[in-house]
Amino acid sequence: MKKCILCLSLLIVFAIPSVLYGQSSKEYIANVNGETVKINYDVDLYPNPATEFVNIKSKGDEFLEIGFEMYSLIGNKLPVQVEKVDKENYKIPVKEFSSGYYLLIIKDKRTRYRRAFKFQKL
Repeated sequence: MKKCILCLSLLIVFAIPSVLYGQSSKEYIANVNGETVKINYDVDLYPNPATEFVNIKSKGDEFLEIGFEMYSLIGNKLPVQVEKVDKENYKIPVKEFSSGYYLLIIKDKRTRYRRAFKFQKL
């Protein structure tokens, strides 16, 4: 009986969300200029934890109008200075931030893509 409950719990946790949402975390369906398009955004944030910089690597489709927002864990909005290294890479200095956890929101205004990353600053 315990095995059945465990199997059912794993099914609920892993299988049902993918069926409900119908998208992987990398694929995104957007309305761009009146057309429905499938966009593949694959974004990585590293290193985590960070000491001086947070790097963002964007693989897949290119962002149309990328934007960044940074928040402390208690919700205070922080200024973000983003350096575009190349077409796929961005760099954000965090050296002056206090130690703690932060949320970085990456968004594309035209496709309405939005994803939050939590990282730790040492």
